[in-house]
Amino acid sequence: MKNAKNKWNLHRLSAASRGIPFELSFEEWLDIWVKSGHWNERGRKAGQYCMSRYGDVGPYSKDNVFIQLASDNSRQIYHPPMSDENRRRARDRFRGKTASSTTREKRSKSLLGHSVSVETRQKISKANTGRSLSTETREKLSKALTGRKLNEATRQRMQESAKIAWAARKGKV
Repeated sequence: MKNAKNKWNLHRLSAASRGIPFELSFEEWLDIWVKSGHWNERGRKAGQYCMSRYGDVGPYSKDNVFIQLASDNSRQIYHPPMSDENRRRARDRFRGKTASSTTREKRSKSLLGHSVSVETRQKISKANTGRSLSTETREKLSKALTGRKLNEATRQRMQESAKIAWAARKGKV
């Protein structure tokens, strides 16, 4: 019982340090934990439970708390539901910005060995159908690919694709 009282006191002091009113008596606090069935699974780590406030607002009071997984509570803090306006702002914040070389290297390493399923490739292809690249983008791509060494297999595939494309243009396919 002494250990439980220490835990209650720590919780009360932690709330006070964050400026959150704590209106639970020791008996109320303990009763909530015991009724939840997760008294022995309390903690901050994944798979452990914590006492949360509805909407993460208001005091710790009998009518404003519930027990949930700590990971779910953290997710609500760091990933609150976004309004359409906030989603647009977040998207626009990074538009036109380039990542540092270190970030690009990390992203590249994280994708090594990652392959996209045929179904996903088809969805991407369908989404891009009818889109055309701007002249500026085409010039940038051309400049980036100029002088690039291609292996023999890639050159063969490109030749075959070009033949098929020309045949299609002439109406032979």
